[in-house]
Amino acid sequence: MCVGSIGIGALVLTRSEVRVAVLVARGSTNREVAAALGLSAKTVEWHLSRLYRKVGVRSRTEFALAWRFSKTHRDRKTRRQELIEIPSE
Repeated sequence: MCVGSIGIGALVLTRSEVRVAVLVARGSTNREVAAALGLSAKTVEWHLSRLYRKVGVRSRTEFALAWRFSKTHRDRKTRRQELIEIPSE
């Protein structure tokens, strides 16, 4: 596992991927995610493409559902403050 990565279950997600995943699962658009995290919209798209491949989904809706109901989401949610700072809802 590389520095700055978070291993959760079978997935290894970077901190940036986790931040993007949380906001997308909450229903944020790419532009909203980009603004909240100080990234470009293209960078958010890149992270989403990687997340889709890692999770094995093809759409934003599938991803949001998979994230919401995954052990990854539940484990991450309980350790949120220890891992990264995520903008509040």
